Amino acid sequence: GINRFIHLRQQGAPDVVAPSVPLPVSPGLVTSNSIEVSWSASSDNVSVTGYDLFLNGVFTSSVSGTTFQFGALTGLTLYQVAIRARDQAGNVSDLSPSVFVLTPS
Repeated sequence: GINRFIHLRQQGAPDVVAPSVPLPVSPGLVTSNSIEVSWSASSDNVSVTGYDLFLNGVFTSSVSGTTFQFGALTGLTLYQVAIRARDQAGNVSDLSPSVFVLTPS
């Protein structure tokens, strides 16, 4: 009857809810050729499966944890880092506010 239909519809409903924005993004160890960043885990109505990392606006990597080290960088250069969260259905959060990091010489 109608109750069975409603139950099946609820089970089969697609996940369209994006995860929360990963905040705050904090730089850790910074060297002339690498930047380590960490962030607080995002939340989602089902589950967060990973994070997409962007360096100077370019997608760089996806990770499952809440830390990452960008490598092969150049000294005395200003880098822009931003992160977004992803869930198992492919929904993505907005990008985090950018963090700017200057590598030493």
